[in-house]
Amino acid sequence: MKFIKRWAATLVAVGVMGMASSAWALSLGSAADFAVLTVPGSSYLNFSAVTVNGNVGVGSGGSLNLMSPSTINGDVYLTSAGQMYGPGTLNGTSTVNAPYVAQAISDAMTAYNTATALAPTVTINGNLTTNTSITGNGGMNVIKITGNVNLNSQSLTLNGTSADTFVINVAGGFDLGGNGGIVAGAGVSASQILINVESSGTKLTSKVGNIVDGTLLAPYDPLEFHSVSGAIFAGGGGEVKLMSDATVDNVPFSPPPPPPPPPGTAVPEPLTAGLSLLGLVALGFKAVSRQRA
Repeated sequence: MKFIKRWAATLVAVGVMGMASSAWALSLGSAADFAVLTVPGSSYLNFSAVTVNGNVGVGSGGSLNLMSPSTINGDVYLTSAGQMYGPGTLNGTSTVNAPYVAQAISDAMTAYNTATALAPTVTINGNLTTNTSITGNGGMNVIKITGNVNLNSQSLTLNGTSADTFVINVAGGFDLGGNGGIVAGAGVSASQILINVESSGTKLTSKVGNIVDGTLLAPYDPLEFHSVSGAIFAGGGGEVKLMSDATVDNVPFSPPPPPPPPPGTAVPEPLTAGLSLLGLVALGFKAVSRQRA
């Protein structure tokens, strides 16, 4: 019986390892194809003298005002004809492809919900208002901010290695001023950062001189933003405005794979581990029954 208990404990530990590694399954899916993507509804994309390096997707019921001299260096995907207008420059094609846009939105929402459910490894209680540096743990770093991001010439700087992923879950609003912002520091690139804003209906803002490195998921919020190195998925049925001289460079969020298990260790998938554990428990009951018999 002690032997069975030891093996059960080992298998539970292996199952937990498998579940932990599944956090690396956090993915944008087809939403990674877009520099700017809006949720369905009346979300209104307003590009005023901006440059978007990547594709743009417009959800159902929304629109895109491409004002001159704005430029999109990519393709625009619409859910219906007539959603795009304005004298700006499109160095790509404009295509009505509702299923593709819908799939990208669905994938972005899945990423949003998955990120929101992750357990924090670092918690910042209250509002983030001062210079803060966080060094990665060599894997999945989940930073929970229980209040607002209010940074005025201050920064949250993320340092680490190519093995780190940073998910920033913001419970409140997001307001940047002066300079600084969310910065990929030493050893980290924008592709390793996901900013997940959980608030609903709060207008998100950044100004000229602010830095936002990473993909911004804010499906329930309108915004007025300057430059982003990553991507924007937002709207909340309101305006998504990019300010004059803003630039959005599509740097898709692509977390590195989980570290390999120690040599000689077989790590099953969580479902496999769970089924194996049930089988082992059944064997344990049989063994006990035989002993009592």
